[in-house]
Amino acid sequence: LPPLRDSLTSPSERSSPPPLSPPHPPVHPRHRRPETSSSNDIVVPRHHRRDIIVPSVVPSLLHMQPRPRLPLPSLFTLLALALPSASPLHVFTCRHTYESTLAEELANAGVPAAAVTTVCPAVVSVSGELPALDPTYALQWLPCAAEVQGASVRLLADAAVAACGDALLGEAPRGALAVHALVPDLLKGGRTPRLLRRCEAIADRALERLRVRHRSARPLAAGEALPGDAPRLLLQLLLLSPERLLVSLSPCEQGRGLGTWPNWHAPAGLASVDVPKSTHMPSSAYRKLSEAFDCLQQWPAPADRVVDLGACPGGWTATLRRLGCSVIAVDRSPLDAQLAHDPRVTFVGGDAFAYEPPWAGEEGRGVRTWMVSDVIAYPARAVELVRRWGSRRWASRMVVTMKFQAGVDWAALDEAGSVAESLGYDFRSKHFFNNKNEVTLLLQLRE
Repeated sequence: LPPLRDSLTSPSERSSPPPLSPPHPPVHPRHRRPETSSSNDIVVPRHHRRDIIVPSVVPSLLHMQPRPRLPLPSLFTLLALALPSASPLHVFTCRHTYESTLAEELANAGVPAAAVTTVCPAVVSVSGELPALDPTYALQWLPCAAEVQGASVRLLADAAVAACGDALLGEAPRGALAVHALVPDLLKGGRTPRLLRRCEAIADRALERLRVRHRSARPLAAGEALPGDAPRLLLQLLLLSPERLLVSLSPCEQGRGLGTWPNWHAPAGLASVDVPKSTHMPSSAYRKLSEAFDCLQQWPAPADRVVDLGACPGGWTATLRRLGCSVIAVDRSPLDAQLAHDPRVTFVGGDAFAYEPPWAGEEGRGVRTWMVSDVIAYPARAVELVRRWGSRRWASRMVVTMKFQAGVDWAALDEAGSVAESLGYDFRSKHFFNNKNEVTLLLQLRE
């Protein structure tokens, strides 16, 4: 690795920066940037955009033309200076076979096609200037990733520590740093992902070294918890081959109650959703709802009011019952027999889209109410459901599946976000690992 001081003070870099790349293609009016944006920012739909702007980086992994660093006042500016200048990239992970869908979403957001590359199955990289995107089809984001190489676990771990620098780690509180060991095979759902043990060994050694230098890398004491508003840092190590490692150190945005981004809790954005085999689950759909709760880092409490629309056969209702909730299950078809005899499950036979909860017309402020829905319907009906429940304040939190017939209905997805925000809800949409040709809408009423 080149000395950090040399990489920052190179006379050639100060006196003759490389030429700027051509401007981005025109942006659709729906994605037009606000007046306060930089002229070089990529503008995305409001519900995808974050408040942090990532500085220009110098891609070499994909052999593209270098671009100058821009002195933008953000945490990511410090991060870009702390990392080696050879190969920073922005890397997204997704479910295997959805790489082209993620690339399509990035293109819709204004990212030039030439800057997007599928590095390997389930891993898509972007080079150049990039806002802090939260794409629906991205499970995880590795901002400003740098490639390091080494022939052994020790060499790779030492190179990863050197790439981290001190700019971010030095100011964070104890317990703020999480370290994730990643390999592409994780996104394929295999039981024994290739290279994972090696990557975990690299992560363990790197963390051991970081704990000597930074309190943020040291674990919390027994019984101690990191405050909810405390800054969180994430070190992600993605092992592409036995001797090639991508290193990303970044702050995580809290997301106003809709989870962190990048995902601080789940490596590669993959939640642990399996239940013991002895547990009765009427369908495998329960995994989608479990992923949604894990992403939000919120789970319904036993005292919350909960409605499951389109409940049959009962996978989501069973998940809610495992959390101790009483559930109103609505569907035209009958519920699983075991759930139907559960005294804390109230089954209502009928149309999920016409259903009104018992608290309709009441003032809902201060009461946590959940509406979850996995109804099989056209995307427009999912938007209608969000509008109906949101405009009447029947739920303070919603988890709704939007299902597609063929390709992704981007217009309906954008409309759902616009409707949610216009009604006073924060909004995210995610294609979780257990989603098929569908996405999950996450909404929370602003306080």
